[in-house]
Amino acid sequence: MSKLINLKCLIFEEPLNNNFEFPRGIGRLSSLTKLSHFTVGGKDDCQRCELGELKYLNHLQGTLTINRLGNVVDACEAKNAELNKKIGLRDLRLNFFEENEENHGETDESVLNALEPPPGLEKLEIDSYRGTTMFPNWMMSLAKLKSLTLICGENLERSPPLGKLQFLEHLIIDDEEEFDQEEHV
Repeated sequence: MSKLINLKCLIFEEPLNNNFEFPRGIGRLSSLTKLSHFTVGGKDDCQRCELGELKYLNHLQGTLTINRLGNVVDACEAKNAELNKKIGLRDLRLNFFEENEENHGETDESVLNALEPPPGLEKLEIDSYRGTTMFPNWMMSLAKLKSLTLICGENLERSPPLGKLQFLEHLIIDDEEEFDQEEHV
């Protein structure tokens, strides 16, 4: 897969089974403009696909879904993805779900903080997040954000102060456990 250096579009059709291993070497496909999703490999696999594989994919446009962020070992790995350089992204979905459902709240918080999406993002979804606070340092820099969806576990103590997101039109907060709430700002 890593030899397809002129490849512009890579789409994996849904649904993929849970045993699907994302191809290593995806980071060498620096011409990619469309990547349907990226899945972080398991923690114990020495051949796993790490989040840093996204580092050189700066031509990505449109929508990107990153799955199994719960497998990210530390914030350094998340920082290596350099999401802030993917200025063509408009829609980002961050899914922290992992198959082994241990409580990784502190790790989720540091990973979310390190991901820092591009400032031109218009839609952000954060799913299966296990942290206690949902206020990464970069949240208020998303000046063009129109839609925010937060799907969080029972650990979340408070939502981020969203008053400075002046273009926010849709806010969906779902705690997965007790209620669904949708607000139109």
